Amino acid sequence: MNPIETFTLVGGAAPMGNCTAPMLAPAGTAGVSESQYPDIDVASIAASPADRLVEADLVQRTARVTIVAGQTTTVTYTNRIAP
Repeated sequence: MNPIETFTLVGGAAPMGNCTAPMLAPAGTAGVSESQYPDIDVASIAASPADRLVEADLVQRTARVTIVAGQTTTVTYTNRIAP
């Protein structure tokens, strides 16, 4: 079993939200997490292409995605103001 490479992103609500620059990752499975931000919940986590999303946990702010050599996998976190 290959180890999972993990990336942590700093989250934020618009207009403070931000994106990271593209990152290189080895082919296989990568873990992605978004940092906590006061009064902000994760509403959804998606990947593009969609079939690359292996697992998403909105409460834990984590995702596992498949990385294919020579191709791009994009992970998108959509946040909302916490109720």
